[in-house]
Amino acid sequence: MLTVAEQMPSFEHDLLYFSNPVSAKEIGHRALEHFQDAVDGVLEKAGMTIDDVNVYTGHQPVGWCIPKFAEKIGIAEGHYYNSFETLANTGMASVPLNIVGMIESRMCKAGDVLLLASPGAGHNHVAVLERLSPQVIQSVHWEDNDQPYTHSFA
Repeated sequence: MLTVAEQMPSFEHDLLYFSNPVSAKEIGHRALEHFQDAVDGVLEKAGMTIDDVNVYTGHQPVGWCIPKFAEKIGIAEGHYYNSFETLANTGMASVPLNIVGMIESRMCKAGDVLLLASPGAGHNHVAVLERLSPQVIQSVHWEDNDQPYTHSFA
Protein backbone atom coordinates (compact mmCIF):
# COMPACT_ATOMS: atom_id res chain seq x y z
CA MET A 1 0.00 0.00 0.00
CA LEU A 2 1.29 3.48 -0.95
CA THR A 3 1.69 6.23 1.61
CA VAL A 4 -0.15 9.54 1.12
CA ALA A 5 3.13 11.17 0.08
CA GLU A 6 3.75 8.46 -2.51
CA GLN A 7 0.27 9.00 -3.97
CA MET A 8 0.81 12.72 -4.49
CA PRO A 9 2.55 14.14 -7.57
CA SER A 10 6.24 14.87 -7.09
CA PHE A 11 7.70 18.21 -8.09
CA GLU A 12 11.21 17.16 -7.15
CA HIS A 13 12.34 16.90 -10.76
CA ASP A 14 11.00 20.39 -11.56
CA LEU A 15 12.78 21.91 -8.56
CA LEU A 16 16.06 20.12 -9.16
CA TYR A 17 16.29 20.56 -12.92
CA PHE A 18 13.93 23.47 -13.64
CA SER A 19 12.60 21.39 -16.55
CA ASN A 20 8.97 22.46 -16.25
CA PRO A 21 8.82 25.91 -17.90
CA VAL A 22 5.86 27.08 -15.81
CA SER A 23 7.47 26.03 -12.51
CA ALA A 24 10.87 27.39 -13.54
CA LYS A 25 9.39 30.77 -14.48
CA GLU A 26 7.53 31.05 -11.17
CA ILE A 27 10.60 30.01 -9.17
CA GLY A 28 12.70 32.51 -11.13
CA HIS A 29 10.33 35.43 -10.52
CA ARG A 30 10.13 34.71 -6.81
CA ALA A 31 13.88 34.25 -6.59
CA LEU A 32 14.50 37.65 -8.17
CA GLU A 33 12.12 39.39 -5.78
CA HIS A 34 13.52 37.75 -2.65
CA PHE A 35 17.08 38.13 -3.87
CA GLN A 36 16.61 41.90 -4.16
CA ASP A 37 15.26 41.99 -0.59
CA ALA A 38 18.30 40.08 0.73
CA VAL A 39 20.75 42.37 -1.07
CA ASP A 40 18.94 45.53 0.03
CA GLY A 41 18.96 44.25 3.62
CA VAL A 42 22.69 43.53 3.77
CA LEU A 43 23.55 46.85 2.11
CA GLU A 44 21.34 48.74 4.56
CA LYS A 45 22.88 46.97 7.58
CA ALA A 46 26.37 47.80 6.29
CA GLY A 47 25.47 51.42 5.53
CA MET A 48 26.45 50.89 1.90
CA THR A 49 24.85 51.13 -1.52
CA ILE A 50 25.21 48.92 -4.56
CA ASP A 51 27.73 51.47 -5.89
CA ASP A 52 30.09 50.45 -3.06
CA VAL A 53 30.21 46.88 -4.40
CA ASN A 54 33.12 46.08 -6.70
CA VAL A 55 32.21 42.53 -7.70
CA TYR A 56 29.25 40.18 -7.23
CA THR A 57 29.05 36.40 -7.32
CA GLY A 58 27.05 33.66 -5.72
CA HIS A 59 25.71 30.18 -6.21
CA GLN A 60 24.51 29.51 -9.74
CA PRO A 61 21.87 26.77 -9.76
CA VAL A 62 21.15 27.45 -13.46
CA GLY A 63 23.03 29.32 -16.19
CA TRP A 64 20.87 32.43 -16.25
CA CYS A 65 20.97 33.01 -12.50
CA ILE A 66 24.09 35.16 -11.90
CA PRO A 67 23.66 37.47 -14.94
CA LYS A 68 19.94 37.96 -14.27
CA PHE A 69 20.47 38.62 -10.56
CA ALA A 70 23.31 41.06 -11.36
CA GLU A 71 21.01 42.92 -13.74
CA LYS A 72 18.25 43.01 -11.12
CA ILE A 73 20.45 44.67 -8.50
CA GLY A 74 22.27 47.01 -10.89
CA ILE A 75 25.64 45.28 -11.24
CA ALA A 76 27.12 45.89 -14.70
CA GLU A 77 28.54 43.16 -16.91
CA GLY A 78 32.20 42.69 -16.10
CA HIS A 79 31.49 43.19 -12.40
CA TYR A 80 30.02 39.77 -11.71
CA TYR A 81 31.50 36.30 -11.94
CA ASN A 82 29.60 33.30 -13.28
CA SER A 83 31.24 29.88 -13.60
CA PHE A 84 28.14 27.93 -14.61
CA GLU A 85 29.36 27.26 -18.18
CA THR A 86 32.58 25.68 -16.94
CA LEU A 87 31.60 24.20 -13.55
CA ALA A 88 27.78 23.92 -13.71
CA ASN A 89 25.89 23.73 -10.44
CA THR A 90 28.47 22.98 -7.78
CA GLY A 91 26.07 23.55 -4.90
CA MET A 92 27.50 25.03 -1.74
CA ALA A 93 30.99 25.05 -3.26
CA SER A 94 29.95 27.65 -5.87
CA VAL A 95 30.75 30.73 -3.81
CA PRO A 96 34.28 29.74 -2.70
CA LEU A 97 35.08 28.42 -6.18
CA ASN A 98 33.83 31.67 -7.70
CA ILE A 99 35.90 33.76 -5.28
CA VAL A 100 39.01 31.85 -6.36
CA GLY A 101 37.99 32.30 -10.01
CA MET A 102 37.56 36.06 -9.54
CA ILE A 103 40.97 36.35 -7.92
CA GLU A 104 42.68 34.19 -10.54
CA SER A 105 41.12 36.20 -13.37
CA ARG A 106 42.21 39.46 -11.70
CA MET A 107 38.60 40.62 -11.42
CA CYS A 108 39.14 41.79 -7.87
CA LYS A 109 41.94 42.94 -5.64
CA ALA A 110 42.63 43.38 -1.95
CA GLY A 111 40.30 45.97 -0.46
CA ASP A 112 37.48 45.35 -2.93
CA VAL A 113 33.99 44.84 -1.57
CA LEU A 114 32.50 41.55 -2.72
CA LEU A 115 28.78 40.89 -2.69
CA LEU A 116 28.25 37.18 -2.15
CA ALA A 117 24.55 36.54 -2.61
CA SER A 118 22.72 33.37 -3.53
CA PRO A 119 19.31 31.84 -3.98
CA GLY A 120 18.35 28.48 -2.57
CA ALA A 121 15.77 26.67 -4.71
CA GLY A 122 14.04 30.02 -5.09
CA HIS A 123 12.83 29.85 -1.50
CA ASN A 124 15.70 31.10 0.66
CA HIS A 125 18.32 33.72 0.04
CA VAL A 126 21.52 34.87 1.65
CA ALA A 127 23.63 37.98 1.06
CA VAL A 128 27.01 38.84 2.58
CA LEU A 129 29.38 41.74 1.99
CA GLU A 130 33.06 40.90 2.33
CA ARG A 131 36.04 43.22 2.01
CA LEU A 132 38.71 41.13 0.29
CA SER A 133 41.84 40.88 2.41
CA PRO A 134 45.42 40.67 1.12
CA GLN A 135 45.67 37.32 2.92
CA VAL A 136 42.91 35.82 0.77
CA ILE A 137 44.61 37.09 -2.40
CA GLN A 138 47.93 35.65 -1.19
CA SER A 139 46.33 32.27 -0.41
CA VAL A 140 45.23 32.00 -4.04
CA HIS A 141 48.47 33.46 -5.46
CA TRP A 142 50.63 31.70 -2.93
CA GLU A 143 53.91 31.47 -4.92
CA ASP A 144 53.86 35.06 -6.14
CA ASN A 145 51.16 37.52 -7.00
CA ASP A 146 51.72 37.21 -10.74
CA GLN A 147 51.18 33.46 -11.06
CA PRO A 148 47.87 31.95 -9.92
CA TYR A 149 47.88 28.68 -8.05
CA THR A 150 46.59 25.93 -10.32
CA HIS A 151 44.11 23.55 -8.77
CA SER A 152 44.03 19.83 -9.35
CA PHE A 153 40.85 17.96 -8.54
CA ALA A 154 42.07 14.55 -9.69
